[in-house]
Amino acid sequence: MIIVKIVAAVISLIAVMYMMGLLPVSLMKISSNKISNALIYGFVMLLALLEIVGIPIVLLMDYSGYHVFVTAFSIAILIFSALGVYFGRKDILKPEAPISFKSYSLESKVYLFVLLGCIAFQVVMCFLLASMDADDFYYNAQALQAQDYDVLYRIDVNTGRSTSLDIRHALALFPILEAYISSVFDIHVVMLAHKVMPIVLIPLSYLLVFKISEKLFPKKKELQFIFTILINVWRVFGFVSYFTTETFFLLRTWQGKSVAGNFIIPAIIYIFLLMHENKDTVSKGLLMLLAALVIASGASSSLAVMLSCGLIVLLALLFSILERKLKTALLEILCCIPGVLYILLYVISG
Repeated sequence: MIIVKIVAAVISLIAVMYMMGLLPVSLMKISSNKISNALIYGFVMLLALLEIVGIPIVLLMDYSGYHVFVTAFSIAILIFSALGVYFGRKDILKPEAPISFKSYSLESKVYLFVLLGCIAFQVVMCFLLASMDADDFYYNAQALQAQDYDVLYRIDVNTGRSTSLDIRHALALFPILEAYISSVFDIHVVMLAHKVMPIVLIPLSYLLVFKISEKLFPKKKELQFIFTILINVWRVFGFVSYFTTETFFLLRTWQGKSVAGNFIIPAIIYIFLLMHENKDTVSKGLLMLLAALVIASGASSSLAVMLSCGLIVLLALLFSILERKLKTALLEILCCIPGVLYILLYVISG
């Protein structure tokens, strides 16, 4: 029965991300209307929606906050999924590229199978050999307390007693997302974190890496696969410290900090590559998605928000120098406004 629940949770998460991702896809005039892009955009939308819906509830409701969050977040997901399907109905199941697998060279096919094998190996190992972590004590305990006591960040995980709002973590709602998914599919939070989340997040991260490789090596499929394989190998052997991004990716996949380093930051780079692919126009849809990425980074931590905004400003200035377009850089920097508001809210609430 638990296997059925895990499969249902994985399929449902992928379906929701895809449907929500169709909404930003429909707003873009560039050639980004692909299944893979919709999945990436949809995860961004999901995290941004998590913060927009969840933060007011966390700050304003001392009691019954989790119950209200589950209801509000469910409604928001249904609305945005329906909007995505409606506005992106022309892009549903649109093929990835005009070429097929049969047209790949033998070398490309070999690299593709090696890449898929490496990803499958990591997913299976994370599923079978779940690594318990000291942060299980906080992340999963906070999620369980939300479910059991119907409050958000108002119980001290060290003592189990009621306390004032834990503002240090209260604006980073990734544990509450896991509590929500756990409640919907009736899977224990710890099992969800260590079994379900890696199945979704590991392939999604490599999908993003591959999309970046498509922009770095256009029309060179072999190099795209090689680049993604190298990143794969780098992550497997990146355990030189317990605190590296690679270690977080495989041993702490279910934590917001891992999502920040292995999805949010690469996603910002990918969005910039898309925005500057066509030097004549700037897609309003991509600018909106960049702002959503800043909001989504808040689900990880306040530090992730500052890093995201800093990277956006840096990349905007670099591209403005290369292309000599100050207006585009200003528009990109303006996407950091949600991050500034997030930090101000953090400071004021503290």
